[in-house]
Amino acid sequence: MVTRKNLLVVVFTLMLAVSLSGCMMGQAMMPDREVEISMDAAMAGQNKAIQGALSGQATLTESEFSSLITMLLQQNAGSEVPIDSVQAMFDPGKIYIVANLAQSVGGIDKVGLVGNVVVQDHIVSVELDQAFAGNLVVSGGLASLIADRINAALNDPRLGTIVGVETGDGTVTLSMGM
Repeated sequence: MVTRKNLLVVVFTLMLAVSLSGCMMGQAMMPDREVEISMDAAMAGQNKAIQGALSGQATLTESEFSSLITMLLQQNAGSEVPIDSVQAMFDPGKIYIVANLAQSVGGIDKVGLVGNVVVQDHIVSVELDQAFAGNLVVSGGLASLIADRINAALNDPRLGTIVGVETGDGTVTLSMGM
């Protein structure tokens, strides 16, 4: 479960890495589209996830996935996680995630990741191309350090057995196994 402490550690690590590396200033490689966050989309995403757990496969749209993650964070973490919303965008072989912070931290109002999701030996992991906080963008070795931290959190047996993740134009398909 994401906690405020874990989020702050990731944000602090990103900011420290940025300050020590002389990283780029600018914009991350993000698609130019909005993702609607709504309770209806969250409920639709939850229903698809439940059906997928039973059938072995679930396909969610950007709005369903983003709304579900946002609502789960708000319900389960409350004020401990200072995130207003999470927007996920999917292209073939690529995932873009932006967390909009509830309050600006040091002038930073959003943090995000650009990369892809892989599954090896039933373990979900991310391979990051970029990570960003506001207009500070890191890539390469620094993005790998951030990916290592995320992958340590994803390597949790309580997350279930995912055997495949495929991203398409505006969709993500999760395949689950026993």
